[in-house]
Amino acid sequence: MSNNASELTQQKAQVAKNILADKYKHQKLVRKAVEREETNDGTSDYQKLIKSRLSTQDFTIVKTIGKGAFGEVLLAKKTDTGEVVAMKKLTKSEMLKKKQTLHVRAERDILARSDNPWIVDLLYSFQDDHHLYLCMEFLPGGDLMTWLINKEIFTEEQTKFYIAELVLSVESIHKMNYVHRDLKPDNILLDKNGHIKLTDFGLCKPFEEEEVEPEQELVSNEGLDKDRVNTLSRKEKMLSWGQNRTRQLLYSTVGSPGYIAPEVLLKKGYRFECDWWSVGVIMYEMIYGYPPFYADDPIKTCQKIVRWKHFLEFPEDVEVSEAAVDLLKNLLCDASERIGSPGTDFVDIKKHKFFEGIDFNNVRNNTAPFVPNLSGDLDTTYFDEFESSGVNNDQVVKKVNAKKNEELLYSDFTFHKHMAPNKTEKKKGRPTMDSLFAEQ
Repeated sequence: MSNNASELTQQKAQVAKNILADKYKHQKLVRKAVEREETNDGTSDYQKLIKSRLSTQDFTIVKTIGKGAFGEVLLAKKTDTGEVVAMKKLTKSEMLKKKQTLHVRAERDILARSDNPWIVDLLYSFQDDHHLYLCMEFLPGGDLMTWLINKEIFTEEQTKFYIAELVLSVESIHKMNYVHRDLKPDNILLDKNGHIKLTDFGLCKPFEEEEVEPEQELVSNEGLDKDRVNTLSRKEKMLSWGQNRTRQLLYSTVGSPGYIAPEVLLKKGYRFECDWWSVGVIMYEMIYGYPPFYADDPIKTCQKIVRWKHFLEFPEDVEVSEAAVDLLKNLLCDASERIGSPGTDFVDIKKHKFFEGIDFNNVRNNTAPFVPNLSGDLDTTYFDEFESSGVNNDQVVKKVNAKKNEELLYSDFTFHKHMAPNKTEKKKGRPTMDSLFAEQ
């Protein structure tokens, strides 16, 4: 019996040895094939690209299509190919001063790793002494905020379509194990066919199981009862919101807090469900014409959000289906009860009666409610007009002493989508002995 066991052990060992020999022989052949593709100086095409880097000299700037707290967005064409891009240009000194380096690093890394039809494509990233550049696909339909301003309210069918696409977009991010945290109409772009893609992932972060104590209390009632907005009718709120919702918000380092979940504002610890709250706020604005917790100033807005049970209301002077109101109530509620929270899944949202008639597998193949009317690849009809500064007419940039670890954040910033290694391919772990024998 012991002799048979010994022979079996020897046979297994020999099989394992043969398999490993074949495996490493194959790996050696693959490695040699890669080496043959390398250039004479010993670097691959992608490594050579990383070293040489792109610069603004490789692009022709058409115009400015957006401005923000840390830079601007330029419409540009790649000189050698004519490829049209939206070039996000960020000032390093401002990023360092406002401690935003991690945010831009996070956005670059998420976009570089992503191969997702619901997320804007990153084509190139590079830097110079004063700026960081993220060159993304140009989506000529503008942002959802533009369409909300122009339309004021969406019909329920239009809302159903775009919220269905937004659900799929959020689902795709969560499946990557990321929480967006900053979903709002400004960060939802429309492509040439009117379908949405998400952008602005600066606040996006990998989900981690952790609890953070509140840094400040927002539960005070002070000033809320005197808020002018409380006395307005729905139509007056729509008019007031339209007058106050200006692009000046984009110049603020804070922006509008109106779409942020209460648990995020209170810093009590949050999970994926905070994004579903934001979906609810956006849906509410589509239907009623203004966000549910609109106030005269951002602090009052935050106070209303954390006391949402007192301030959430559903005006009766606009015709809204019971299904729509029910979905809103299941999105704008306590995190533990929110649809899409732990213990539920994306199917619960997709099966909600509000989405009756929606085929989630083919939404992107259907005709969108709003299809941009474009004259060409460089049409910027759906973008605001800005005074163009270009890339060669910058104001003098004050030098900021960067800490060593902040400098390292930019050390491998360069990216080229067309020459990057396969982003979706996962590295295989080492084979186990059981798996090796299973192959026989």
